[in-house]
Amino acid sequence: MLGTRQPRALRTALQAVKTLRRVVWQQQSLETAFGTSKAALPAYEHGTLRDLCSGTLRHWHFYAAVIEALAPPTASDDARLLMAATLYEAEHMRSSRAKLLARADACCEALQLPEGRQAVREVCTRALALTPQDQQALH
Repeated sequence: MLGTRQPRALRTALQAVKTLRRVVWQQQSLETAFGTSKAALPAYEHGTLRDLCSGTLRHWHFYAAVIEALAPPTASDDARLLMAATLYEAEHMRSSRAKLLARADACCEALQLPEGRQAVREVCTRALALTPQDQQALH
């Protein structure tokens, strides 16, 4: 279980990456993966986790295409999942980009992805700056 000393948003973001890993790479159903992840969070964070994961998965093909185009080939699977969740949250939830990028840095540290920190930051910054025409070309 994650320590309660971590900020709420960081705990939720870390569990989102773990949930997405179970769904995307381990082929679990979202409900099964969510059930495992929500046990590590207080009940009041379950809705945010569900929204973040289901939304990221709903747009997965688009985010995967953007990440494929912008990320270095050495970016880990977890870094790519974090990129997708960060992009979804920036586009569809009330979060400032500066706070999201800072949280993504903290997630990289917590997930022991120090080499992924720069890639996550660069991909998210570049992806969020894409014009609608650029996005359409990637989709």
